[in-house]
Amino acid sequence: MTSKFHLTAPSLRRLDTVHKDLQVVVLRAHQIMTDSHHVHRLSFQITEGVRTVERQKELVARGASKTMNSRHMAHPTDGLSRAVDLVAIEDDGDVSWHMQDYFTIAEAMRLAALDCMIPIRWGNGWFVLNEVDNLQAAQLNYIERKRAKKEKPFLDGPHFELPTSHS
Repeated sequence: MTSKFHLTAPSLRRLDTVHKDLQVVVLRAHQIMTDSHHVHRLSFQITEGVRTVERQKELVARGASKTMNSRHMAHPTDGLSRAVDLVAIEDDGDVSWHMQDYFTIAEAMRLAALDCMIPIRWGNGWFVLNEVDNLQAAQLNYIERKRAKKEKPFLDGPHFELPTSHS
């Protein structure tokens, strides 16, 4: 196996900035994807863990985030993030922005969350992965609920977080 399917040193440093329960799930998901590399030919790297206030303001201004109360912000008790962003890496080492690749990562995160018995919420529909069997159906349900309220759905495929009920 080539090194492009291992977590890089920068990814591991970013992972160190997130809550230990989220670290466990991310590492298990990466193992799941690595073990099934011959099927997916896809992996992921960590692009963000904890964020500064300045970075969060920038993302809100750009519309890439909707709140200054992001789970990426340092928690007051331990300074760790309760959220992580994972970017898809194709077999050739390039970043992928194909949504299906994020569904593949989310399925690995769902399986890891179930294995670890740690709830994980996905930003591509804002539902807890452990509570659904079909990611596409759960995402469509979220979109329909938002549209019924005349609100625009906010889909963030790379984003995974511990629910607020899990500190």
